[in-house]
Amino acid sequence: MDQLDLTARAPDRNVGALSVDAQWVADKLSEFGFTMDQLEALYPEAERVALGWAARGDTRIGIDLVTGEIKRRTKLRFSNTVRPFLARMLRDRRPELRDLIKV
Repeated sequence: MDQLDLTARAPDRNVGALSVDAQWVADKLSEFGFTMDQLEALYPEAERVALGWAARGDTRIGIDLVTGEIKRRTKLRFSNTVRPFLARMLRDRRPELRDLIKV
């Protein structure tokens, strides 16, 4: 039997790595009093910082330094518990940063 012989069926809305992953992240964030919307609001600035540092030739970008720079630039106050989530988003959304971002 070949994979091409299998009949195609519509994906179940309750099954899928991305939806399960997103739900896990949302649950973990809520444990720390954050929402996905708040994390998404921080992401663009984290991306700007990380891409800027990568462009200048940094070979290792610590997520703690990224969040510190976000706080300095935006004067926003947020808990450092978002660090691993921001690191994961940067790695997932920007493959060129995958090897550079360190938690």
